[in-house]
Amino acid sequence: MKDIYFVYNPHSGSALELKELKKKCKNAGLMIKKFVPIDATMTRRLARPIARGEIIAVLGGDGTINSLVNMTAGTQAILAPLSGGTFNHFTKDAGIPQDLDKALARLKTAKVRKIDTVKANETYFVNNSLLGLYPYSLELRGELEGKYGKWPAAIAGVTASFINFHTYYIDIAGTKYRTPFVFVGNNNFGLERLGLPGRTRLDGGVMCVYIARTHTRLGVARLFLRALTGSLKDDQEFDSLKITDGVTITTKRRHLHVSHDGELSKMKTPITYTLKPKSLRIL
Repeated sequence: MKDIYFVYNPHSGSALELKELKKKCKNAGLMIKKFVPIDATMTRRLARPIARGEIIAVLGGDGTINSLVNMTAGTQAILAPLSGGTFNHFTKDAGIPQDLDKALARLKTAKVRKIDTVKANETYFVNNSLLGLYPYSLELRGELEGKYGKWPAAIAGVTASFINFHTYYIDIAGTKYRTPFVFVGNNNFGLERLGLPGRTRLDGGVMCVYIARTHTRLGVARLFLRALTGSLKDDQEFDSLKITDGVTITTKRRHLHVSHDGELSKMKTPITYTLKPKSLRIL
């Protein structure tokens, strides 16, 4: 078995102490070459192991795992994601046990799989990326949360996103759309609570794109209400597309805030989404 480098977040509120992590790995029969904390030195410390194609285990939520996806996608390194967040969309869809002890025990016999990723410009993601209302509300929420608290900041962010309303132009295989938000998923990333079927595979070689055809605040508010009742997929002003070609979003603005696997980045426009089939090796 290749060497295992274990990435963990020592500053997470729900994080296990390093001593406890080492004990769990030992109980699972795993020999860890090095435990690497998520800090300013992580990229440098993992550069050589990744270049050698070693196993990079990471304990965290979708955002934490995304940072390691961006280091290992397109390389011979093998990512071993372990659930340690709130939603854990990726590990659930990858069939990885949510119980840490079971997930660690599984690593000894797990087979390497190649799965798809998607790039938004130069940033990889494995779940989804959103552009428009949601990223704007995230940006404002981040600015206000420390001062007013989580929920007041979230409400303020959503409200402000409706006030600061923008539309974008999206080109899909030569067909142009105008929309206030774009959702791009790796494979058939469904939103089951909204009436959209869930993801059943990670190597299907396809992207799903959800867009609104409405250009007004009232129209978007109506779609949100349809989403709450689980009937969004039946609405004529909501499009659900499955594509293999690239997706390009244009706007007059030079930069846009884009969410990817729950993280938020400021990207130069135009923004192009590109499917990268079987570009990530995982256990």
